[in-house]
Amino acid sequence: MIGKTGIFKLTTLFWLILAVPLLSGCVALLAGGTIGYMVSPDSVKADFDASYDRAYDASLDVAKAMIGTIDMSDKETGWIKSESEGNKVAIHIVKVTEKTVQVTVSARKYATPRVQFARNILANISKKLR
Repeated sequence: MIGKTGIFKLTTLFWLILAVPLLSGCVALLAGGTIGYMVSPDSVKADFDASYDRAYDASLDVAKAMIGTIDMSDKETGWIKSESEGNKVAIHIVKVTEKTVQVTVSARKYATPRVQFARNILANISKKLR
């Protein structure tokens, strides 16, 4: 049986293992079909257990709902782009395997990265793919 000291050490180790990826800006998630999640200075990216068609359609639906006007959507290349009120959003869907896709979302307003807005878009795509 583990005593109080052992539990404290395990809890501390768990939080350290969790904190390192969070503080580095890169997080691996295993929830809702999301395989991995990465953040860069101007975009967010996640891998999903979903077909290319399903991921593209979900991304297009979310883009229409959150941004409104879609300036360009090309299912062949996987790009969805929009510009509205100074906001430029680009979503790129790439087929990794038959059952896995990678979705990258970048958002900018007047050339300034809007990573939180990109995260919100990606979170809504993730919800649609559950």
